[in-house]
Amino acid sequence: MEPEPSGGAKPRARRTSPDTTKRQILDEAKARIAAEGGITLSFEHIPLESYIKAAGAPRSSVYRIWKSHAAFVADLIQDLFEGGDFARGFDPSTRHAIEAVLREHVGLIQGTSEERRALMREMVRVGVAANLQAAAASEFRRSYWTLASAVPSIAPGPARETAVATVTRIEASFLSAMSSFYETVLGLIGLRLREPFTPRHIAVLTNSIVDAFTRRFELDRGIVETVFEGPALEGGTAEWTFAAWSIASAVDGMTESYAPTTGDAAQ
Repeated sequence: MEPEPSGGAKPRARRTSPDTTKRQILDEAKARIAAEGGITLSFEHIPLESYIKAAGAPRSSVYRIWKSHAAFVADLIQDLFEGGDFARGFDPSTRHAIEAVLREHVGLIQGTSEERRALMREMVRVGVAANLQAAAASEFRRSYWTLASAVPSIAPGPARETAVATVTRIEASFLSAMSSFYETVLGLIGLRLREPFTPRHIAVLTNSIVDAFTRRFELDRGIVETVFEGPALEGGTAEWTFAAWSIASAVDGMTESYAPTTGDAAQ
């Protein structure tokens, strides 16, 4: 039998790699943020010290990875928001709502110019209503708005540059996906953008309006939730939100028909 080890120095605990420590802290932060309903104040209220304690990570190791709280926030923004809904452009419910309208009324694609414009307006009406509901309920978007708006207040330096670059990249990915979707849908119904407008202009416009209305939800719920009677796709009236009406009016003025049909020629 081997002798029992005599008292003395205890064997060193296995050191955790920086990548593992980084992943532990970011995962703890994301889990806590989700449990608390998103980030609603500012990046200054993100408790890095609390995450370190909860993750059981060595404090010294964490601060070798992130030299400052701002540096941690820059990485957290990237980990939270790159990919997911912002990479897809729309949340799934909004995309599905728009696609459902197109499938239900696919015959109008071969209709007159006015019928195709009416189809566009209906997709906007239904899509914006779905998007407003999804955005108002999204902890993801609420957290993104909070952090993105706080980025300019980070002290100048590498952490701020990283955070700005990350937010810029996320916005570009989001708007690119939305632009591609709008261009495809408009093309399917025989509409194109008038010069000098581009699909990106529509993406910026719609996203800005939905964001603005969603942010006002708790302050002025009446204007956000109010609906009024407007034109329906196949005659009669339908319920419109103010946001949908604004977007449809703008898109109507920014587009033109480029696919004359037999119906157009007969008029």
